[in-house]
Amino acid sequence: MHTLKWDWFDPDGNLYYSTGDYTIKSAEGKYLKEVTSWHKLSIRGEEAEKLIGDWTLNIFLDKEVVALRKFRIDMEVDELPEMTHRPNPKYWGLVISLENYHRLPPVN
Repeated sequence: MHTLKWDWFDPDGNLYYSTGDYTIKSAEGKYLKEVTSWHKLSIRGEEAEKLIGDWTLNIFLDKEVVALRKFRIDMEVDELPEMTHRPNPKYWGLVISLENYHRLPPVN
């Protein structure tokens, strides 16, 4: 039996969220050669979206850090950034939208 835990740290180094220890179990007498596990942190509409800067994620297996990942939240999305590349006619997208999005400009 093993434990797995994710700790998310905000740009000030404060613990923003911890999953606590998840127990990884196998059936009696069975051996797990590998296990896939994932976790996500909600940002939009949460306090996290206001914490602009570099974040850190520590992943623990049996109370030891087995992975450390960094990511960045750059800005609040009040307006979309300017397009810097010319659209490629080989690629198409379909947007089905609502009239108004929270904190985004309307889609015409």
